[in-house]
Amino acid sequence: MQAAIEASVSLSETGEDGLGIVDVRADLEKLVMLRHDLRCIARIADELSSDQRLVLACQLLPLGPAETCMRLGWSSEKYRKVAQRARARLRALIDREEGER
Repeated sequence: MQAAIEASVSLSETGEDGLGIVDVRADLEKLVMLRHDLRCIARIADELSSDQRLVLACQLLPLGPAETCMRLGWSSEKYRKVAQRARARLRALIDREEGER
């Protein structure tokens, strides 16, 4: 709720073009495409290995590769290889998913 309030625009404000309602948050088409991509990833994530899912999830955290390796007990080479393969596999799965539509 707090995020919605902070992102809202007052109806009494007037934008540069004279309109009373202005969406300053994001380009609608880009937002729709990002949501589509997230839904697609959620559907196909189970086709990645557990290590691949783990490394991709860790990349979303504010941790660097070195700290992630330390926490997981991985070498930097393992992290690099798993991350590289995860991105390639995810891209292939997304391409396959889009090709089926």
